[in-house]
Amino acid sequence: MVRAMHVLQHMYGPLRANLAPLENRRALRERYNDRLTMSTNLDLSLWISQSEAARWRSVSRQAISNLVKKGRFRTLNIGGKVLVHRQDVESFEPKLPGPAPKAVRLPKKAAKPTNAKK
Repeated sequence: MVRAMHVLQHMYGPLRANLAPLENRRALRERYNDRLTMSTNLDLSLWISQSEAARWRSVSRQAISNLVKKGRFRTLNIGGKVLVHRQDVESFEPKLPGPAPKAVRLPKKAAKPTNAKK
């Protein structure tokens, strides 16, 4: 068990969340509450669900989810729900399928002439 705990601490850093002093827990709780009050100032009419975005674009919800994973939309996470910015959905332009074109290639160097007979 001790070995497993050592491996976990090595992988994820010190596990001090449950051992934090009471003052630190209070400070964390106050910061969390401050973040909650800051988030209440958001205009939620600018954010729509992924399924609503899919209906707007006439695609599947999975297609919108894939675009979110690729970082093509700004997102807002509220209570485990991922909302996307309405303006991003309206102005979305799909990229061309396939790999991106390669950069302009420089011409190959001319082959060096071999020693010609004199």
